[in-house]
Amino acid sequence: MNRCVALGLAFMAGLALVAPVTLTTAAAADLALVIGNHDYRQAPDARTARIDAGAVADALEQGGYEVISGTDLNRNDMRGGIARFADRVGEANRAVVFYSGHALMSGGVTYLAPVEQGNDSLVEVMMDGVPLDLVLRLAGEASGRAVVFIDGAQLDGFTPKSFAEPGIAEIDSPEGVLVVSAAAPGRGIARRWERQSEFARQVVERFLAPGRWIGEAVSGLGGPTWVGGDIHSSLVLVPSGRGQASGDTGGDTRAASASEVETRLDLSARERRRLQESLNRLGYDTRGTGGVFGPGTRSAIRGWQRANGFEETGYLTQEQVARLNRQVRESETDTGERTAAEVEARVDLSAVERSEIQERLTNLGYDTRDTDGVFGSGTRTAIRNWQRANDFEETGYLTQEQVAMIYRRSDQPGRDEPEARDPAAVEDSLGLTRDDRLSIEKRLAHLGFSPGEQDGFFDENTRQGIEAYQRNRGHQATGYLDRETVARLLEETRSAPTGVVEEGAKVLKDLMRGLGEEQ
Repeated sequence: MNRCVALGLAFMAGLALVAPVTLTTAAAADLALVIGNHDYRQAPDARTARIDAGAVADALEQGGYEVISGTDLNRNDMRGGIARFADRVGEANRAVVFYSGHALMSGGVTYLAPVEQGNDSLVEVMMDGVPLDLVLRLAGEASGRAVVFIDGAQLDGFTPKSFAEPGIAEIDSPEGVLVVSAAAPGRGIARRWERQSEFARQVVERFLAPGRWIGEAVSGLGGPTWVGGDIHSSLVLVPSGRGQASGDTGGDTRAASASEVETRLDLSARERRRLQESLNRLGYDTRGTGGVFGPGTRSAIRGWQRANGFEETGYLTQEQVARLNRQVRESETDTGERTAAEVEARVDLSAVERSEIQERLTNLGYDTRDTDGVFGSGTRTAIRNWQRANDFEETGYLTQEQVAMIYRRSDQPGRDEPEARDPAAVEDSLGLTRDDRLSIEKRLAHLGFSPGEQDGFFDENTRQGIEAYQRNRGHQATGYLDRETVARLLEETRSAPTGVVEEGAKVLKDLMRGLGEEQ
């Protein structure tokens, strides 16, 4: 990790050189400005900006901050947000700024780039961008209580020109402002799709941890992170008693298991269905959207948690539900304003990546005819067929979530075969009512395959019971019902005593009728 000398001296000297900071709790609110610019018009997308900004904004809100936040801001929106921050920062107890996106440097000045930032002339660079110095000076209004986090050093940024280059120039931090950058001035960092950056993770887990001193947070940083400025090492951005890891909620979270934490959210069946739909929309296949969090949904949640820097428990917290909902809203806004071709263009696939996608589609059974990196009519037809099979709109053009799904599916042979691809969808197509499901549970229990609580709702215990029954009877063991499994189950329990099993509703009655059972 890189640090400037001034910071090192301030922290090494500790209390002896810097007077203690007095923090009140009632006079004014803590204030934060969070910007995540991802979808650039004249540069490759800033890959992790949207996810990172969401994670930091969530942590700050939980820490009691008033957060001014936005993603994919144009120059007017970006300046408007900064102006709102300027109006309030002088009264704030603590001030935090987090910026993730592209930046340009020219003549020793760093410009934070809005999404329509131009780079064809010096005039565009200087008039489109927001000078980092302005943001630092505003943060200085809360002198001694301000930290500015900057992630503007993605390797794949604007095309270098004689008058401007991508990245961060030398930073001259005002007195009393700490600057933490994802990389040292002049350096860049590679980014990966669909994953929270290491920098944002450190901001959330180290700097925004309740009760954590700034000096302690800085001392444990690693990698290319750069820190500059001088601020008292005992400043705490999120006091103890706030945030996810403190107070009553935090104590419950530590003491309770992941499943108990999710249970306390008291999600309705409708809310669960919406969360499953959200996961699917973001590219995490739940294998059904019936409102029951079975093995497919738990696997999808773990995949989403991994990509967003959370512990992979397979169970959701309130913070994660909020993040999911935010990501879906932003995804809908992003794709709703552009044609399918424009959305694919924003994914910015290289020729090598296009060729690999063609190969993966062909391996999944969707023949693209060629694997030359050119998406011609054969590839567009293959994409449409794949989209139809996976319940996407048949545009023939790919979104980022669809690219991610193709990669995941092609790493799991057989997932795109109809029977193996989505057993939950097969079960959904049966149209089982709650009475049907209760009857199934009772019949499983009668045969010795425990379904858990017999309430007409299929939970993980039910899935395990179904899977055990299928495996024992030589069926494909998916944990989800198909017509063959239901028919076999009804056949085996048709002579069970009345009251031990129940008829169910229309679906099961029709199946019984087919087996010749009296109604």
